Amino acid sequence: MASTLHVFSGLSREYSNFLLACLQTLVRSVVDMILPANHPTLAETKTALLSDWPIDVHTALKLLHINPELHQYVCCPTCFMLYGPLPEESKDYHNVPNVCNHRATPTSAPCSSQLFREDREGGVPVPSRRFWHQPLQSWLARFLSRPDIVKSLRASVAPSPEETLFDIWDGCVFREFKGPDDKLFLTSDPLKPEFRLVFSLFIDWFNPYGMKQSGKHASCGAIYMVCHNLPVHLHYQVENVYIAGIIPGPREPSSYHLNHVLRPLVDDLLRAWSPGFQLTRSAIHPFGCLVLCALIPLVCDLLAARKSAGFAGLGQAEGKFCSFCLQTAEGFSNTDPSSWRRRTRQEHLAIAKSWRDAQTEAIRAQIYQKFGVRWSELLRLSYWDPTRFTVIDTMHNLFAGNLQHHCRNILGMSAETKPTAEASVQPHSPTEQQRELDIAINAVRIGSRTGLMRLRRGYIVSLARANNVSPKSKVDSNPLTRLTQNDQAVGKGAYADALIDWVSSNARYLAV
Repeated sequence: MASTLHVFSGLSREYSNFLLACLQTLVRSVVDMILPANHPTLAETKTALLSDWPIDVHTALKLLHINPELHQYVCCPTCFMLYGPLPEESKDYHNVPNVCNHRATPTSAPCSSQLFREDREGGVPVPSRRFWHQPLQSWLARFLSRPDIVKSLRASVAPSPEETLFDIWDGCVFREFKGPDDKLFLTSDPLKPEFRLVFSLFIDWFNPYGMKQSGKHASCGAIYMVCHNLPVHLHYQVENVYIAGIIPGPREPSSYHLNHVLRPLVDDLLRAWSPGFQLTRSAIHPFGCLVLCALIPLVCDLLAARKSAGFAGLGQAEGKFCSFCLQTAEGFSNTDPSSWRRRTRQEHLAIAKSWRDAQTEAIRAQIYQKFGVRWSELLRLSYWDPTRFTVIDTMHNLFAGNLQHHCRNILGMSAETKPTAEASVQPHSPTEQQRELDIAINAVRIGSRTGLMRLRRGYIVSLARANNVSPKSKVDSNPLTRLTQNDQAVGKGAYADALIDWVSSNARYLAV
C-alpha cells in the first residue's frame, strides 16, 4: 500500500514512512488480538512477522524488487568528474580522493574542488554531489521481461521505403542503418533469440523547485532514452522510458563537462553495440537471448544539442551556427542550398580528436574558435554521426515556438496581424506612379528632404534600392542579428537622408 501510493500517487517519502509505521502498529495490534497472550508461538510469530518490516519506503520498494539497479558515482561539484562506480548503498569512499584531481589538459592545473562535506548529524564526510546511473543491461532485462513489450517488439516491421512517412522509423536513416556485421541493423531473423533495438537520446534540464519567477532557481538534468522499435503510442509512456542518469544541480555542466556524466552511458552503449548483452531469459526466451542496441537521434533543445554533440553555441566560433553545414553568419543571406557545404563525420571527428588531444587550453580555444567543434563522448560510438543525427525535438520546435521564431524573426517571414497605414492606402495607377517617381527624382536632385517625406515610403525605398543606396544604421555586434534585421524597421526618413547624401557626395544621376 505504501509503495503503491509512493510510486503512483506521488506520496512523499516522509508520509510514506509514516504510513508504514501505522500499518506496522495495526498489524501488531491485530496479532495481539487474535493470538492469546499465553500462546506458545506468539512471540515467535510476532518476531517473524514484524522483524523485517520496513520503516522506510525505499526499503519497501527494494523488497518488492521495484527499485531499479543504480550505480553511485561521487561527482565533482565544479567540473562534474565522476569517481566510481560504487554500489547504490555503499558508504565506503576510501578509494575516492578528497579533492578532484581532474585536469582539462595535460598542462592544466587540477580542479582541486572539495568532493566531500561533513554530515550535519553524524559528522562523517559525505559526497558533495552524487551522480546516479542506471545500467542499460539491467533496464533491458526488466524491459524485456514484460510480455506486452516483447509482443510489440516482435510485431514491429523493419522500416521500408514508403511515399508517406508517419514516423522517424520510416526515414531513410533507420532504413539504411547498418549494424556491427555491416548488414542492415533492423532486419534480423525473427526465429533467432535476438532483439535489435534503436534508441533516441534526450538530455534536458529542469528546476526541481518549480518554474516560478519568485521561487528558488536550480537546474537538475535528466538523461533518458526511448526505444523506437515500439509502436509510436508506446514510445513515451513512463514505464517504457529508460532513465540513464540524473545530473545533479544546482547548475548545469558547462562546455565539455557534460562528457563526464555521459561516459557511463556511452560505456554501456559500446557493449550493447558489440558484442551485445546476453540476457539469461526474456518473456518469450526461457533459455536466454542476445540484445543489440544502437543510438541514432540526439533529440534536445538547441543549447543542449550543441553541448551534447560538441558543436559551438550561437554567436561563437566565427559565426558557424549550423550543425549540418559550414555556413557562417556573414553568409546568412545566401538562400541557395546547393552552395552550402555540408559537414562530414570524418572531418568533424578529426577536428574533435585534435581538440581532445590538445596539450594546452589555449590550443583548444583556438581550435574551437576556428572550427566550432570540440570532443563529445558520443563520438566514441563508431556509428554515430553528429552531422546527421542531431535534431531539435518537436516540443521546442513547434510548441515552444522555435520554428516560429526562426521564420518570423530570423528569416523575416513575419506577416503583420494588423494592417499598416500603407496597407490601407489604395494603390496608385501607372500614371500616378510615374508622377510620384518624377516628384521623388526632382526632390532628390535639389536636396529637398521635405519633398521626399511627402511621398509614400515605397517610392523612396524603391528609388534607394534601384541605386544600391542603404540607410545608415547602428552597427550590431552580433553578425547574425545584423544580417537579419527587418527592413520594415527602417523608416523612410533614413532612406530619404541616404539618397540625398549619396547624390550630393557623388554628383551622380539617379537610376529609375
